Amino acid sequence: MFGTKRYICPAAVGQRSKCATQSCNRTARPRRFVLCLLVCELAWLMPLNLLHAQTNLASISGLITDSSGALVSNSKVTALNKATSATRTETTGANGLYSFPSLPLGTYTITVSASGFQSSTTTVDLTLSGVTANLVLTVGKASETVTVSGASGTVAL
Repeated sequence: MFGTKRYICPAAVGQRSKCATQSCNRTARPRRFVLCLLVCELAWLMPLNLLHAQTNLASISGLITDSSGALVSNSKVTALNKATSATRTETTGANGLYSFPSLPLGTYTITVSASGFQSSTTTVDLTLSGVTANLVLTVGKASETVTVSGASGTVAL
């Protein structure tokens, strides 16, 4: 008894218990820290593409040209989902590009129309990787409407 010192855990001061009792948790803290550190390292090493949320949306994009390969700007592009009959419409810019981002997966009918051209249609199956649908417009038939209206009258000379 003399010459031996008893170690009293700081958490047990005032509770009359020694460190070896169940109320002391001195060795649990380093174990929790190591476990937490290990989990963080594993999460950091995990490939980032596995951490992305699953989605069922993709995009359809493309280029609208005429039969000579020239870009067609201001053309109206419509995407029709065959399963739901939902439609979205975009207008091409000066570069002839269009894009429909965040569309549900499925089969779509893409229709393009522009002034002076015949309409063009194609069908695409939209998958998670997305789809590029380039369309070519052909020159439409020239049609001209002339409306003449007038009243007969007398011209005084």
